[in-house]
Amino acid sequence: MRTDYSITGKTLSKYPDIIKVAAQIKAAQAKTHADFGFVSRKDADLITKACNDVVRQPPQELLALEMWSSDLRPLHARLAEHLSQTAGVSMTVVNLLKSDAAFAQTTESLVTLRRLVRMTADTEVLIEAFRIKAAEFREAVRLTRANLNEDVPGTWGQVFAAQVISMEEAFSRIKRDVAPFRTVLVGSLIAGNYPAPAAYADHLTEELSKITGLSLAAPQRKEGELTNCRTGSARLMELCADLRILAMVYQRFVHGFFIYGSGPHAGLAEIALPAIAPGSTIMPGKINPSMAMLLEQACQHLSAIDQTAQYSYNEYDFDQSYTAGGVFLMTAEALELLGKAAQLFAEKCLRGLTVLSESNHRHLEGAASHLELLEALLGTKVRERLEKSLQDVGLSVREAAEKTGVLSTEDSARLLDFHRLAIDGVSMDVLNKYLKKF
Repeated sequence: MRTDYSITGKTLSKYPDIIKVAAQIKAAQAKTHADFGFVSRKDADLITKACNDVVRQPPQELLALEMWSSDLRPLHARLAEHLSQTAGVSMTVVNLLKSDAAFAQTTESLVTLRRLVRMTADTEVLIEAFRIKAAEFREAVRLTRANLNEDVPGTWGQVFAAQVISMEEAFSRIKRDVAPFRTVLVGSLIAGNYPAPAAYADHLTEELSKITGLSLAAPQRKEGELTNCRTGSARLMELCADLRILAMVYQRFVHGFFIYGSGPHAGLAEIALPAIAPGSTIMPGKINPSMAMLLEQACQHLSAIDQTAQYSYNEYDFDQSYTAGGVFLMTAEALELLGKAAQLFAEKCLRGLTVLSESNHRHLEGAASHLELLEALLGTKVRERLEKSLQDVGLSVREAAEKTGVLSTEDSARLLDFHRLAIDGVSMDVLNKYLKKF
């Protein structure tokens, strides 16, 4: 078949790991065939050596191959030709009992599995960086906001700890997505798409596990399982969906970095991002949120891939051609992109982030939202009295309460202790003291 069409312009030079995995599959097949006596040990050894050479250095003819076929047949055909020529073994021996569907599904499984492992390691780096910041800023008091309206006292430690929880919840879903990619079809289908003997499938799967260092398994021998692996498996769709959930968590805190890192003169300026790309021709002192924007763009790209995966899955029917190739390539790219973006964000943005204590204190002290607490404890009339004082004089709630005699200096300091309110909330002693009269 022809494999030299130019359609997408996207070559395997961007995905060399796909070629390496494909060569490992062919090596496992050659060794298995020799073990069963289907080919000579000499031919198997020659094929294995040629495969190992491809793994060490993928040849340019394969790196230049365009990915346009969803079942990876162009790669399978070109790789077999290369191995035959390099090893001096006939194509019949190299392609003995070949199944394009099994080759495609197994290549997809191993590449995705390895990229998932790397991506999870990068994600754990980011989660740990947030965990460190949560501890570092545990006492850093701030004014929380609801829809950017002033709200109650809190800490930046609580903000970062909450992000850790959100990321861990989303990350746990991705960890569960790993297992389905350990099931591989190679060995279970032969001579096109005929089911193979269980002994052959198990032996080949075990050989492939040894070569790759991965724990792999053949599909269970139950009705519909082989067909599900070939056509109906939703594992890529589930992975894309869970990656999108993690991306949405990322986008939420990235947006927060945009807002709370804005300034220094025309924004909230409550946190300071590292100066990766500082300065502006019209705004001296501005810190461009470059790393936050990088992570944001990676997340947006992932969202588009998830949508494409959904459309792709909707096109599935009872046809038994393997058609997950397009989504596979996009998912492989997304795993690398999201992992590297998370690692860069942790290294170049999060670790150098600082809290601007003066700005946080000023916003917290001047917030009118503290009237909510005083109204709950002292009544609506007190609130109205204090609101008038705030408008007329421009005092803070604490200053207005003391000036109007609503609270003594001692009671004001006790009731509006922002650090205590942020860490522990309203105490039972306060409720008992001020609510007795009701």
